[in-house]
Amino acid sequence: MNLREVDPRTLTGQDAATMEHLARQRIAEWWNRADQQVSYPATDGEAVALCRAVDYTITGEELVRFFDVGAFDAVSVSHGSRNWSATDIVRLACFLECRRAWKAGSELHRAKKTTYEIALEHFRATGEAHEFFSDLESYDLRALLLLLVEADNRQQREALKVALEIKLESYCIVV
Repeated sequence: MNLREVDPRTLTGQDAATMEHLARQRIAEWWNRADQQVSYPATDGEAVALCRAVDYTITGEELVRFFDVGAFDAVSVSHGSRNWSATDIVRLACFLECRRAWKAGSELHRAKKTTYEIALEHFRATGEAHEFFSDLESYDLRALLLLLVEADNRQQREALKVALEIKLESYCIVV
């Protein structure tokens, strides 16, 4: 394999077999955590269960939506069902990682969360997420988006991301 072939979907022959073998090793413990028997090709439900077992937030409905809107690339299909390889499941976990789709309170992902994300988890646990920012009600979505675009430093952007999540949830839009 050369550096230009980093996308596992483009690999063929021995490279693809090696990638699949390494992916199976990588996620072998996930099957135990999910209390599932190792089974390839995996189903949509098993792919979701494996990712949830390592504290990613995803449901079957979200998975279908990701495919429907083209956010996640195709997995091979046979007889109307997706057939997940270990490589596909690792790609799904990487996709969820990029989306910061971590379960609240996850110790597996805690080190990657911002101070604002951890604090919001605490406020949500106490039922006070709407009080996280005392002046959030005075901002509409457009104002928050403009502040995000203009934010010069990472801490401002992290705070605005959390503010946008809270604001969207107030409109019953789950992110």
